[in-house]
Amino acid sequence: MVLGVIVAGCDEPPPIATSAPTTQRAAAKPIVDNQEKGPLKVTVTADKDRILSGESIQLTIHVQAEQGVEVGVPQFEGIVGDFEVTQTEEIRPDCEPFLNCAEWRYTLACVVPGEAVIPSLPFNFSDPREKADGTTTLYRDELATEEMRIRVDENLADVKGPMSLPIPLEYRILWWTLGVLGAVTLVALFARWIARRRRAATGEIAAPVIPPDEWALRELDLLAAEKLIERGRIQEYFYRLNALLRRYVELRFGFMAGEQTSEEFIRSLQDAPYLMDRHKDTLRRFTAACDPVKYARHQPTADEIAWVGDSARALIIDTAGASMPDAAAMTSGDRTRSEPQGAAV
Repeated sequence: MVLGVIVAGCDEPPPIATSAPTTQRAAAKPIVDNQEKGPLKVTVTADKDRILSGESIQLTIHVQAEQGVEVGVPQFEGIVGDFEVTQTEEIRPDCEPFLNCAEWRYTLACVVPGEAVIPSLPFNFSDPREKADGTTTLYRDELATEEMRIRVDENLADVKGPMSLPIPLEYRILWWTLGVLGAVTLVALFARWIARRRRAATGEIAAPVIPPDEWALRELDLLAAEKLIERGRIQEYFYRLNALLRRYVELRFGFMAGEQTSEEFIRSLQDAPYLMDRHKDTLRRFTAACDPVKYARHQPTADEIAWVGDSARALIIDTAGASMPDAAAMTSGDRTRSEPQGAAV
């Protein structure tokens, strides 16, 4: 700010304060993404492609489907990408005959400067209607919108020095209440753990134990019975098959494979003396085959799909009688689910 100078003894009014010139920002423009697949059409509109930090944008999602088509709309609440959903409004739009329409308007806020992203939104739909050839086979598919990138500029007009804000009484009461509840929960969990150990030591616990290989083979059969490949849900099949095999390795050999990234899992195999080299090689190849399908939507060939299923089953059968380290009992001995206990193999 350029301050006006008041000269003592002058009758003229002081000069008006003026603001320093600022760099003009580019005008904001709306972003519109239209996606259409089969009987479903989705339009996503952001009213601005750039904002100042602390400002909000309006995001509108318009869904249009032919009558008889069931549409699964993704949950859009809380934190979405780099934005926080602060307000939701459902609108009843006008719709053409023989179509079903729905529309939602969301207010999104972002305070971190930079490029903020609204992620791609998946819409699942199923069409049970009779086809032109007279068949009534249920058709399922998915439509995904494009990412939207919003420029968030810094807003330095109201920047002030640090200041101390008093904590409202209701917040202090809430924190104390949560602290007391957390402490009570920890004490209860510790008491339960002590009781379980005492019952185990006296032989009171006699729950039936399912060997990990039997559990895994049963789950493989159940997965195959869902016929996900035939229904076109290949990515889901690879994701669940990968999780199933990792869970088996976790239960069978005692290290937390399910909580590791692919790179951590591969590295941990190098230090596993209870796995033979051919088993390690199979697991490495299996992980390398699943990751592109899970994360990059790679479309595998029929041979690749058959190989991952066959290799998972063969590895489970081949390692069913393998020796296991003592640490496995410690890792998998406190499961409460109806899954196998690694220590009982």
